[in-house]
Amino acid sequence: MIYTFIMTYRGGTYNDQVEAPTVWDATRLWAENTANDPDIEHLDAEAFRHEVENELEEFPPTPIDGCPNVWHLFFFSGRNRMDVHIVNTMTMMEPAAVGGGTVLLANL
Repeated sequence: MIYTFIMTYRGGTYNDQVEAPTVWDATRLWAENTANDPDIEHLDAEAFRHEVENELEEFPPTPIDGCPNVWHLFFFSGRNRMDVHIVNTMTMMEPAAVGGGTVLLANL
């Protein structure tokens, strides 16, 4: 399964995709990718790792009512909230009808 993560943090929006068998496994992979991403401004990687380790068990990705295969979770990095939406997606590697690129389809 491919999971797309859309994160907002301190005025920025960041996207990532990971391949994993479950949303739980995907979230752990995403968290490690995020902690190692130098392009996320103001992120304290160690504090983020600590937050994920301490909070993910108690506050796992929450399914969004009425939206199959979509979840939400949030973390705090210091005093800053990080909102994360997760979508179970599959890629279709054909150019989009307008503008080219990859089309992402929700795996409903």
